[in-house]
Amino acid sequence: HLIVKCGQILVALHKGTPAGVVAIVPTEADDFDVELVKFAVDPAMRGHGIGKTLGTAAIDKARKLGCKHMLVESNQLLKAAIHIYEWLEFR
Repeated sequence: HLIVKCGQILVALHKGTPAGVVAIVPTEADDFDVELVKFAVDPAMRGHGIGKTLGTAAIDKARKLGCKHMLVESNQLLKAAIHIYEWLEFR
């Protein structure tokens, strides 16, 4: 589904093993070009900056694709995710 929508999938590797993933996909939401989705870091790898690195890479990739507005939605219970989104300056 992500590829069909012309999405981009980024994978973080640690010693050659996947440690995290994030995707950006075009969205039909008003005022947004893409949406940040499927953002996850292996629980064993949390606390090493992988989420921040992936989030920054996703933003950089979206900018290179010409996107100006990125949508992020999260459940309020996902405190770690919200912390990363705030660090990335999402409001």
